[in-house]
Amino acid sequence: METFGAWLWLSRVLCLAIVVLGATATTLAEQLTEVLHINVAEPTKLSDRIYQNTATLMRSRTGVVAAFYPKPRTGPSFYRLSTDRGHTWGPEHDGPPELGGGAESGTLRDGGVIMPTSDMRHAADGVVGWFEMEFLRFADDFLSWELETVRLYIPRAGVPSVDGVLPGMAKGKIVQLPSGDILASMYGGFKGDSVKLHRSFLVRSTDQGRTWSYHGSIAYEPNDPTPELPGMYLSACEPSVTLLPSGQMVAMVRTQYSHYPGEYKPLAVSWSDDLGKTWTRFVPTRPHLMNISPTLAALDNGVLVCQYGRPGFHVAFSLDDGHTWQDRISFSDLPEPIITGQFDLIKVGPNELVAI
Repeated sequence: METFGAWLWLSRVLCLAIVVLGATATTLAEQLTEVLHINVAEPTKLSDRIYQNTATLMRSRTGVVAAFYPKPRTGPSFYRLSTDRGHTWGPEHDGPPELGGGAESGTLRDGGVIMPTSDMRHAADGVVGWFEMEFLRFADDFLSWELETVRLYIPRAGVPSVDGVLPGMAKGKIVQLPSGDILASMYGGFKGDSVKLHRSFLVRSTDQGRTWSYHGSIAYEPNDPTPELPGMYLSACEPSVTLLPSGQMVAMVRTQYSHYPGEYKPLAVSWSDDLGKTWTRFVPTRPHLMNISPTLAALDNGVLVCQYGRPGFHVAFSLDDGHTWQDRISFSDLPEPIITGQFDLIKVGPNELVAI
């Protein structure tokens, strides 16, 4: 593992196939203990560019996996495709010039994959409560795409928050509900919120991502629930949401603002029993996962997975729907500014994952 961590540190963007075979029960000291067996395949080098924070993984309904890793100031945006769940990758392609990378994405059961590529702005027609964004809509083979302007109705948005901008979409994956509607996570400020804090919330689309409306707040807590922990409190940003096999939803949010080494608030977790309309009050991860940019995935065997970083690059596993995180694979423990802590992960099979 040290060799792999050094390889990541030295200069490379890597794609890793992480295969979770399942959980088995073993009797130890007359107690039933679940043991998670995790297989990690050999990594594939995708790029020589160092200090990346814009890589994104997508998977279409036909099983094609795309790894996007835009290269600022080097020409067209680049990406590679895999047709065997990330074990091998084809040559680099020129990507859409609008591709920003490091963004949320969503696979549609009726075909195509969508991804936002711009910040949110006030709607051109000036109607209060309405906003616009640009989205890329890819074909199932990722070899063609179209750029479209989508509309969002978020009546309480429209004021700047911590970063001085309107709310934006997070990095985690868009969730498609059994009804066919899709949910995307966002964060920013609402009218009446503190300008020093972020709110995490969901928007919902009933037309495959062409229009969106406010669905429910995941987390906004004006008072730090863990003042005894070091770090600069941010409330909740960078949310990632996934739907568990039970029908419950789980969300993970970043609560830390500053980047000071050792001064971190942990990632926090919340749950919803009504498909994202209302959420429990968020609680710190146990043990603490540090500290930004989570991506969640729910495997068919009931294991919940979270990729996160800063410091380092890690994938953690939970056998109790995110209440505790008993297992972890660490690919690097290097801090910012060597490793950004901003990566991505996607489910490519019932119990298989690819991380970048």
